[in-house]
Amino acid sequence: MEGPPTSAKRLLSTTAAARELGVNQTTLSRWARSGVVQPAQRTIGGHMRWDLDQLRADLQAAGAILTTGQRSSPDKS
Repeated sequence: MEGPPTSAKRLLSTTAAARELGVNQTTLSRWARSGVVQPAQRTIGGHMRWDLDQLRADLQAAGAILTTGQRSSPDKS
């Protein structure tokens, strides 16, 4: 059986997504501002909403979260 379509996925607030990742919400917002990750959606008021699976994939690709669960900064320059 397939998962729900993208539009039916539950999107999380920045605070909730950051909590799930074990980082501060300011860190997640900073990653978004710098282009490391992109929210799945922005509300009319400008608030970011996150698809947790996609967010984890984006961070994994950026090297922000190691497979061991340890975190490091994705911006190593």
